[in-house]
Amino acid sequence: MLPALLYPALPDAKTIARKENERRILDAKCFSMHHRARDFSKLLPGEEVWVTDAKASESVVASYFTPRSYLVNTPQGTIRSNRYHLIPMQTAVEGSDSPTYAQSSTPVQEQSPVAQQLPMNDIPELLATSRTRSGRVNQKPTRLDL
Repeated sequence: MLPALLYPALPDAKTIARKENERRILDAKCFSMHHRARDFSKLLPGEEVWVTDAKASESVVASYFTPRSYLVNTPQGTIRSNRYHLIPMQTAVEGSDSPTYAQSSTPVQEQSPVAQQLPMNDIPELLATSRTRSGRVNQKPTRLDL
């Protein structure tokens, strides 16, 4: 055996870090393509949306503190819903006889006002009566207080 092979050398840390970073980016890109991941536009308070879970048209109250979540007014009360289940409603373009429609929300790049985010202490008041999709009231269990 050659004596030069008995002295191991550490690989270049910068090269390894660069290759690992490139691999992570490629893995994330392939995962997103495989799972049809996409970015949704932000919703503004008061905007009309179609709630796919409830199969009804409702209005957005505010953005929730968790990512991609919004508070939505429904006849049963205010619910938190993920952006994936909220489809912005289309409004008819005025001054036109043909039934052309324009999206009520503008693309993300053109939106200058930031969606209203409620303070943490206002959210429990809106969600005081949380309900399931069937309408049953969710009751929090009473905790043992010693």
